[in-house]
Amino acid sequence: MGCRCFFGFLFTGGDVLELQGLRFAQGGRELVHNLNIRLPTGETCVVLGSNGVGKSTLLMTIAGLHAPDEGSILLGGEELSLMSPKQRARCLAWCGDLPADNFGLTVHDRLELAAGDCDEQRLLEAAGRFELLGLLNRDMAGLSAGERQRCELAAMLLRDVPIWLLDEPCAHLDLRHQKDALSMIREQKVHGRLVIVVLHDLLQAACVADRVLLLDGKGGWQFGEAAQLMQQEVLESLYQAKLSPCGEMVSGAKLLIPDFS
Repeated sequence: MGCRCFFGFLFTGGDVLELQGLRFAQGGRELVHNLNIRLPTGETCVVLGSNGVGKSTLLMTIAGLHAPDEGSILLGGEELSLMSPKQRARCLAWCGDLPADNFGLTVHDRLELAAGDCDEQRLLEAAGRFELLGLLNRDMAGLSAGERQRCELAAMLLRDVPIWLLDEPCAHLDLRHQKDALSMIREQKVHGRLVIVVLHDLLQAACVADRVLLLDGKGGWQFGEAAQLMQQEVLESLYQAKLSPCGEMVSGAKLLIPDFS
């Protein structure tokens, strides 16, 4: 992969993000212990695990919204904790699973905030991608949860940063817009962007993951290629639930669905 520069950060196909000895706990319970992983440009890493194991906390820690108890986070070899909020915002874009609606913004206002110096045409293209053109003058507070989520995804398209952090981007979306969200994630490979995404749907995970990070909520973790870890026995152990195979991706990642019988 060739070089790509984001706001002065030059990446040449190597590791863009490194987590070194990361540890964090909540409520006196250790969630992640000694997490050491390196994530390259142009890939998608899906974070999987049951409720409450630290998936969202991990994203917020990487985003600088939650301080780890131990360890460090390096971006292109630079320590993220030493960066100013402005510098960090040039490196990372974070999309939570519950989009805020209480800032008195219209949809257009929200997209303008994300767009920065980009032109109006690019803003309109992002809005059109998620069928927001008819909602641009609507107050965010008057939108449904799914419409707000689509607005946040359109905002991500306007952020020219090397790392996207997405927490359940398909939450609240209907099937058609879930497909749009997953397509958007897959497209980032050609832009050399690293995407770290929390998902609960294993079919969605198999469709976008190059690598997966499995969290057990007891400090333990597994990290590797999707083809290695998205296997029935591995995920049944992780979720303590029976799964049924329904196919396989070209990568070798298994397509698995819950067995509700």
